[in-house]
Amino acid sequence: MKKLVLWLLFDDNHCSFANAILEHPEVFSRYDAVYAYGFGKNKILETTKKLQNISWTYTQFDLALTNEKLIKELKTYPKPDIVLASPPCESFSMADCSCRMSQTYDNDKWIVRSREWYRNRALTVNVPNKTRDFIKKERNRLNGEGCASGLVHIIETFKPKAYVIENPENSKIWQFFANHWNFKGFRNITYYYNYNLNFSKKPTCFLSNIQLNLKKQTLKEGYNKTHFLNGNYKQRSSIPSALILDILNQIILKGEIKNEEVI
Repeated sequence: MKKLVLWLLFDDNHCSFANAILEHPEVFSRYDAVYAYGFGKNKILETTKKLQNISWTYTQFDLALTNEKLIKELKTYPKPDIVLASPPCESFSMADCSCRMSQTYDNDKWIVRSREWYRNRALTVNVPNKTRDFIKKERNRLNGEGCASGLVHIIETFKPKAYVIENPENSKIWQFFANHWNFKGFRNITYYYNYNLNFSKKPTCFLSNIQLNLKKQTLKEGYNKTHFLNGNYKQRSSIPSALILDILNQIILKGEIKNEEVI
């Protein structure tokens, strides 16, 4: 029996990975059984679903490296063939340039802004939206680094045949992976509006152990320019289904082209 096991990590806001898989079972027609396991920190209403040959379950789960039972608990699930991950990007984001806490992750040192820096900024910059709460920034940083570290540990422990990690193209997470963890892969860049005109451009990187051929055409008109500007976090974290399906199709196809065991 041909079966496929997918782990969908941090897929708990818009559930983009799960929705794409469940809405397009034709992608997995060559398999007798597909098991998709979603993991994330947030509680969601629906946690199980079965459609044709696909079974999906969601578990509320702490994926951060600070979870000492991380690997032990994940070992109770079937070993993944494919890992799709969308770790939290807020702490690594370049959008908050002037107030960003983590400035750089060099090979031998980090540059992280201190509590005193934020305190002084609040005293000298008399513009409300140009100051930040240190506690909130620190919490986001620790959460982001903990989740990114946990993700690397999961991939290196379970060694899936394919992994794909999503984050903005200019996110500091790539520097964190490469310089702090020495964890590298193919940087596959794409624009969201190439897969769905209801999205804005959002240059995004999908780091993978497989080189993917993703769409990257610049558009001037005809797409939703305010999709991410006006949306909430759930909307901003969504990924076009067509993009996810393109990635999965390429992963499955490459596995067969190399005459390897079908993944």
